[in-house]
Amino acid sequence: MNLQQLIDVLRRHGLLVSAPDADPVIGGLTVDSRRVMPGGLFIAVPGAVADGAHFVSAAVSAGAVAVVAQDGVTTHAPLVLVRDARRAAELLAAAWYHEPATAIKLIGITGTNGKTTTTALVRHLLDTNGDAGSIGTLGAFDGAGKAVPSTAGSLTTPGPVDLQATLRGLVDRGVKCAAMETSSHALHQHRLDALSFVAGVFTNLTRDHLDYHQTMEQYRDAKLMLATLVKGDGVLAVNAEDAAHDHVGHHEPGRRTGQRNARAGWWQPVHPGWPVREGRGEPACPRRLQCGQRGCGCDGGPRTWSSACRGGGTTQQRPTGARPHGTDRGRPVPRDARLRPHP
Repeated sequence: MNLQQLIDVLRRHGLLVSAPDADPVIGGLTVDSRRVMPGGLFIAVPGAVADGAHFVSAAVSAGAVAVVAQDGVTTHAPLVLVRDARRAAELLAAAWYHEPATAIKLIGITGTNGKTTTTALVRHLLDTNGDAGSIGTLGAFDGAGKAVPSTAGSLTTPGPVDLQATLRGLVDRGVKCAAMETSSHALHQHRLDALSFVAGVFTNLTRDHLDYHQTMEQYRDAKLMLATLVKGDGVLAVNAEDAAHDHVGHHEPGRRTGQRNARAGWWQPVHPGWPVREGRGEPACPRRLQCGQRGCGCDGGPRTWSSACRGGGTTQQRPTGARPHGTDRGRPVPRDARLRPHP
C-alpha cells in the first residue's frame, strides 16, 4: 500500500489533522521503533511507560519512510498528524492486514483469574471442525494447536498492530472463531476498540494490577469495558457468584459498540439431569444450595424453581428429571453434555 491509501483510512474515520503530499510505498507498519524495517511506517503511540513520539528519530534512522503521530513531533520524514495515534494504529493495521477480524468470530475472556484456562476450554469446545483458535498468555494457536507467530505469550493481549497480524495469521490457517484473553490493560488502552465480539466472558475480580489502575473500582471498570465491545445480539457469560459483575449491563465507559442489547447469560449445560437456570444465568437459588428460603415457592424441592429466590416472579415447573438446587455440584460431567448460550 501507499501512504496516501493509509491516509484515506484515517480521513474516513475523522482522525486526520494534517497530511503530507508525499506518497511513498509502505513496506510495513509498527509501533515499536526497534522493529522498524526500511520502507516502513512508524506510528508513534503514547504508552503507559514511554511515548512513541520520543523514538521518532530512531525510527527514521532505522529506515521509516513516514511517521504517524499526535503532536509535538519534528522530523524530516513525511509526517501524518492525527487526533488519536492509538486509534490510528488500530485502523491502519486492520486496513493493512485486510480486515481479518471480519472473517473470524471472537469470544473475549476477561477476569483476574481463569482467563487462560477458560480460553483453552472455549477453544477446545468450539474446535469440532479444527477451525477454532486462541490468543492469550500461552501464545496464539490455530485449530490444529500449532503456534501462530505473535507477541501473544509475552503480552496477554497483543498490541494494536501485532493483534491484526495475529488475526490475519489465524484466518489464513482456516480459523473461523477464536477465544481471546482480553487484559484490563488492553481494554483500558483501547487496543481492542477496532474489534467486535460475539461473546464476552467474565471470570472473577480480585485484587491485582493496582500499580496501573490505582483502585479496585478503576480495575473493575476496565474489565467491564469488554461488555461495550460485544455485538448487540451477542452473549455475556458472567460469574454470578462474583458481585463485581453485578455492574455488567449498567456499565457505559468509553465507546459503545452494542452493549445495550447484549444478552447476559450463563453457559447452560444441555443434559436432562441438570438444573435449568434463568434470566442472567444465575441459579434460582443464589448459592446453588437447597433453598428453603421463606416465601420462595420452590423450597428446594425436585419439581419447581422460582424467580422469587431473587426477589420476584412466579413459581415455574422444573423439567422432568431435574434435581434440587446444588445437588449436581461435584457430579462428573455426562459424556454427552454440551454447552450452549442460555436463551
